[in-house]
Amino acid sequence: FVPGPALTFPLARPIVESVVVDRDGDGIDDVGLVVDHNLGTDGIFLFRTLAVGFAAAGSLPLPGNYPTDAWTTDHDGDGDLDLLALSSPTGGSAVTLTLLRNDGAGAW
Repeated sequence: FVPGPALTFPLARPIVESVVVDRDGDGIDDVGLVVDHNLGTDGIFLFRTLAVGFAAAGSLPLPGNYPTDAWTTDHDGDGDLDLLALSSPTGGSAVTLTLLRNDGAGAW
């Protein structure tokens, strides 16, 4: 491997999961980092992969305070990868499974 460009950004929240998926259909995998900040709204920070590095591409809110897992699947069978995220609204035994459908243009 040869080191390439790196993206450095301030993030004062723990990363609990990462997702690698071509969310915008350009043939290049993009990156999502699931973060937990225990302040009411957790989310996924999205990064688009460019020819020479990464660019921030927004974020997606998740319900609850304790995200634990995220994965991709073509849930609706339309050929675009959708996102499933698992979180616990209270940190207890109840969990929330959130489905974020890909609109085919790279937005969930």
